[in-house]
Amino acid sequence: MQMKMSEKHNILNGERRPVRRFACAMAFLLCLSPLLSGCDIFTSTPVVSKGPGSSSDSSDPAASTDANATPAPVSADALPVISEVMASNKGALAADGGYYDWIEIYNPNDASIELSNFSLSDNIKKPKLFIFPPFVLEPHKFLMVYASGKTGEEQSFQAGFKLSSAGEQLVLTTPDGKIVQKLTFPAMKTDMSFAMDMQDTKKYTMTDKYTPGYPNTEQGHLTFLASRKSDSVLKLNEVMAGKNSLFKDEDGDYSDWVEVYNTSDKALDLTGYGVSNNEGQPNRWKFPKMTLEPGKYLLVYLSGKNRTDTNGSLHADFKLNSRSDQLILANPKGQIVGQISVNSLNSNESFGVKPGTDKWKAFEHPTPGYSNDEDGYNKLQAVLYPEVPKGLCISEVMTDNNTVEDQFKETPGWVELYNNSSEPIDMEGYFLSDKGDAPMKWKFPKMTLDAGKYITVFTSGRNLVDAQAYAKRMLHTNFKLKSGGDSVTLSTPDVK
Repeated sequence: MQMKMSEKHNILNGERRPVRRFACAMAFLLCLSPLLSGCDIFTSTPVVSKGPGSSSDSSDPAASTDANATPAPVSADALPVISEVMASNKGALAADGGYYDWIEIYNPNDASIELSNFSLSDNIKKPKLFIFPPFVLEPHKFLMVYASGKTGEEQSFQAGFKLSSAGEQLVLTTPDGKIVQKLTFPAMKTDMSFAMDMQDTKKYTMTDKYTPGYPNTEQGHLTFLASRKSDSVLKLNEVMAGKNSLFKDEDGDYSDWVEVYNTSDKALDLTGYGVSNNEGQPNRWKFPKMTLEPGKYLLVYLSGKNRTDTNGSLHADFKLNSRSDQLILANPKGQIVGQISVNSLNSNESFGVKPGTDKWKAFEHPTPGYSNDEDGYNKLQAVLYPEVPKGLCISEVMTDNNTVEDQFKETPGWVELYNNSSEPIDMEGYFLSDKGDAPMKWKFPKMTLDAGKYITVFTSGRNLVDAQAYAKRMLHTNFKLKSGGDSVTLSTPDVK
């Protein structure tokens, strides 16, 4: 059977695949963006958490959940303190759509405090820049105030001023204007806090062990970090990082990518979810307003291009380190719902979840946008190559070969061809080339390939087509393929 067309393939840079590719690809110069569909809105509930002696914080495993406990009485004499400040919050605590600087208020008393009409400011001449709404702060509990600069958001505990990372003074006053506390904090680096000593309320220390909503202790920091993790029906499902010469984005670049999967039976609003490679900033790149249907997959390129137009491909604003990095999926509250380490993968391998399990493994056949199994791979191939003609086709290519030896005990690259028809094919006059504009570079000798059979040709540059080489099925082209990625063209005998 004769093919009246040329077939061009981009090189697979991976190791030898143990599974035959029965779908003969028409092109490996791929762009997945037309195939795969693909902010952070947080609750504004204030963080009120456990302090020494507290017994009602269900987020702390050490806390009691006695629903019948009698609330502590409110005392007019009990006063709050500023217990912790962060003036350069880039990833420590997410709130109401962003990472705002924050001020933690603590009740060190055994009585509750009615905070209504207390005020907080970074300007002693304007002490009422933020006036607390009605709120009872129970004994040894914490309350978060976010210095977002938004006005009229007092009910969500957002102050109409921002903090300076260069350092400044905060003032806390009573409803009748008496100063409760003036706290001067120094210049702060990103995600560092200025925290009060829980045993000495007049002593403050700069620390990277921030504890918003929790006691300023090592255990408080660990408990806070634990509170940032949760579960979700949205899962990380597959990732590809580095050494990718299989899938191009819409710009023609071989970008890294991550695939997320909606495991539920309901459509999921992705608004507010995010991906990151920094645990301290889990919502580094945020999904735009969009919905992922049940049981569907969504691809995000990790290209650094930062694109959120849902009419095109999604691109995060960061890239992965192909040698060693991590990938994080976070929910709209900034809680980590998925986290994996991505270490050195072989060329064109992906790292994904084995279907039906929670185990991660390397896949020699990536399946972006589809399930990580043979069925998903076949569906991807059917979409990428919907019209595979019957006859001779390229079924597999290897450039970084270190396992398959030729007759010289060497391991050059190779091209595998397959007769996917029901008739033998006379291969005399077929050509292979690494140049699309010079398709007749290397010519097959007189030979026949039976139906359903394969033949491998080494791309060593030795140009062996003699009878002995043919008898051993050890043919060699007169060109070499580049290990970093190349193209190979198969042409029919009637090519001009």
